[in-house]
Amino acid sequence: MIIRGSVRILGDQIDTDQLAPYPFGRTWDETVSQIFPANKEFVRSFSSGDIIVAGKNFGCGSSREPASENMKRLGASAIVADSIARTFYRNCVSLGLPCVVCPGIGNICVSGDVIEINLTSGKIKNVSRDVEIDFAQDGNVVSSILKKNGLSNNIGKFLAAPMISSPYSGHQKNQTMAEKVLARASGRRHVAPGEEIIANVDRAVVIEFIVPCVDILDKAGIASFWDPKKVSSVITLQYPAPDPSVAELHKRMRKIATEKNLSCFYGHAGIVNQVIVEKGDILPGQLVVGTDSHSTTYGVMGAAGTGLGITDMAQVLATGQTWFRVPESIRFTLTGRPQPGVMSKDVILYLIGKYGSDFATYKSIEFRGDFVDQMSIASRTVMSNMGVEMGAKFSMFPADEKVLKYLKSRTNIGIENFGPDEDACYEADELVDVSKILPQVAKPHSVENVVSVQELIGTKVDQVFLGSCTNARLEDLAIAAKILDGKKISETVRMIVTPASNEIMLQAMKLGYISILTEAGASVTTSNCGACPGGNSGVVAAGEICLSTSNRNFKGRMGSSEASIYLASPATAAISAIVGEITDPTDY
Repeated sequence: MIIRGSVRILGDQIDTDQLAPYPFGRTWDETVSQIFPANKEFVRSFSSGDIIVAGKNFGCGSSREPASENMKRLGASAIVADSIARTFYRNCVSLGLPCVVCPGIGNICVSGDVIEINLTSGKIKNVSRDVEIDFAQDGNVVSSILKKNGLSNNIGKFLAAPMISSPYSGHQKNQTMAEKVLARASGRRHVAPGEEIIANVDRAVVIEFIVPCVDILDKAGIASFWDPKKVSSVITLQYPAPDPSVAELHKRMRKIATEKNLSCFYGHAGIVNQVIVEKGDILPGQLVVGTDSHSTTYGVMGAAGTGLGITDMAQVLATGQTWFRVPESIRFTLTGRPQPGVMSKDVILYLIGKYGSDFATYKSIEFRGDFVDQMSIASRTVMSNMGVEMGAKFSMFPADEKVLKYLKSRTNIGIENFGPDEDACYEADELVDVSKILPQVAKPHSVENVVSVQELIGTKVDQVFLGSCTNARLEDLAIAAKILDGKKISETVRMIVTPASNEIMLQAMKLGYISILTEAGASVTTSNCGACPGGNSGVVAAGEICLSTSNRNFKGRMGSSEASIYLASPATAAISAIVGEITDPTDY
C-alpha cells in the first residue's frame, strides 16, 4: 500500500486541545473554525490528500477521538511524526487513517515536497528530493484493521476467536506487571514487548462518550453490551448541565444505563477516575480500558488502565476484546523523604520535566521504592494519573497491603497482592532520590516545561484552580485548608475548588475543610471535570494566568487559547492564592 501526497509541516507537541478544542464544535464549519487556534493558515491552505509531517509527541493529551477524526475530515491521507501519542495513534487506526512513527522525517522534507509512504516495505521516499528513510512497520493486527479502512465497518466482529483468560498461577516467570496482565488477558502464559495481541477486557469505563459508542453499536445492529456487569459509567465532564444540549446528553446516558442494565452506573457521583476507584470497580491485576486518557489512574490499584477512543470502546462494548501492542516497561525506584512543601505532584512534575513528555510513549511505567511505601493511596493516585503525561500506556504501583486495605470495604471480591516478578526485565531502570526535589511548576504550554517554583516567584495569577482527577482528594483539600485557615485569598485572585467526588466533598464538609476554604474566599463547585478541560465552572479569559492543580496546561486547555496555565501542587496553589502570585510553599 503506497500513499502519495504533499507535505504539510507541523512542529513538536501538537496536542489534542489544538486538534479538537473542547467543547467540541457541533457542525463541521464550527469545528474547522476552532482547530489549530494559533495556526489558522495551516487549516485554510490544507488540501485533501496532503500528508501531515510533525515532530515529537504528535497528538499528545486527551483520548478524544474527534482529534483524529478532524485530521481525517480535513483531508489528511496520512500522518508521519518523530513520535505519536499512543491513544491518538490508536484512534487513527480505528478510523482507517495511517499513522507512521518515523524519527528524523523532518530532516528530509519541507512543506510542499511530495512524498510516498510505502506501508508494505517500511520506506518513505521524498519524490521531490530523491531521498528515502526507513520506518518500523505496523504489526499484523494494525495492518489488518487499516486494510479494512478501520474498525467502523467491523464493529461487533471478534478480533480473535473468543478465549478464556488464563490464571496468574500458570504464568511464566520473569514478567513485568504489564506483561503479566496482558499474558493473562490474552489466554497465554507469557508475552514479550512488541507483540500484538488480542486481549479480554476486565472492566470498561465509559463517560459521556457512551452515547456515541451506543450510536455506533445501533448502526451495527448490536443491541446489548458483551457483559453489562463489567461496564462502569458516570456523568463527569460538565455537571450540572450548563445548557440544554448537555442536559439531553445526560438524559441519554441515564436512558442507556437503564436499557443496557448497567449496575455500575453512578450518575453524577464525581470525576470518573476518582469515582470508579472509590466504588471498588478496579481490582489488582485487571485490564481496564476507559474513554478518558487519564485511565492510567487505575494503576494505583495495581491494575493496567489505559485510555481508548470511541470506536475502540464500541468494539470493546460489543465483544469484550481489543488489541494491544505489548509495551516495554520502565521502572522508577523512588527513595528518600520529601522536603517540606513537596507533594507527590511535585515528584511527578519533576519526572516529566527531567525525562520528557514522550519518554514513556507506548510503554508501561512501574513505581517502587521506600518513598512509595510511605505514600498514601491519594498521593500514589496523582502519579498514576499523570503517567500518561509522560506518554505511558500504563502507570502502575504494586498492589500492596495499603491497596488491599483500601479495597476491603469497597468490594466483596477476593483480592491478593499483585506486582512484577522479581526477575522481570525493564527497558530502563531509573533511581530517583525525592529528598532532592524542590516544589515544581510546569510553565505554559507543555507539561514537560517544568522548573523549580523558585524560578517563578512573583508571577501574578488571576485564578487558582484546586480540582481535577489529579489533585482534588481529601488530603489535597486538607493541605489547602491548613494553609488558608484564618487567612484571605488575595482580592486580585479567584480560587475555584472542585472536589474529586461527592464522597470527598462530604468528608471535607464533616472535617470543616469546606468551611475554611469558603471563609477564605474560595468558590466550591459541584464535583465534575469542570474547569480542567475548559467545559465550565472556572474557564479563563484571554490574557489571564491560571495556577492549576490539574494535569495539562496546553494552549486553550481551560478556556481561551490566549490564556496561560501553570501546573503545581495543592500546597503551591493555596499559598499562591493568598499572596496573589506564584509562591514557594516550603515555609507554610
